[in-house]
Amino acid sequence: MKVKDQLRVRREQLGVTVQELAARLGVSAQAVRHWESGRSFPGKTKTAAIEEALSFTIDWTEGARAGSHRAQSGALIDPNDVALLLQIGRLPPPAKALIGDLIDMCLDMHGEPSPIERSHEAPAASFYEDRKKGDSESATRTSTRPQPSPRGASQPEEAKRPSTRRKAA
Repeated sequence: MKVKDQLRVRREQLGVTVQELAARLGVSAQAVRHWESGRSFPGKTKTAAIEEALSFTIDWTEGARAGSHRAQSGALIDPNDVALLLQIGRLPPPAKALIGDLIDMCLDMHGEPSPIERSHEAPAASFYEDRKKGDSESATRTSTRPQPSPRGASQPEEAKRPSTRRKAA
């Protein structure tokens, strides 16, 4: 299947309009229509954004290779979950907050921490503990280093070198 058809078919499978996809990608609806008609192709950064927004990988070989990799990656994402996330994305912020609260309540009932709670757990604490430990170690290392002498202080005889400057006549 050609790239233009892959984009159109996947967008239609998810029920996303051209305008919604364009807004999500930060491009004009005309740009999306051009991609879907084959008049132009998205650049590298937009390609990655398209693949993320539509939850699929574009087959640039247009089916020339066997699709074993595509079948594996497609099996990881449930299309119903993608459709649900797209519907949630269309909701106003207060409704999204309510859905977030409902998800937290469900996870609490099953004893699982929410993704936000997991992000605030041990890794950050251990980072700061390691950093404090590193600061105390560096303080002991710097205290054993010889300190440079201030300017103008007398130096040992072997350290003094004769001046290479010419004296003014």
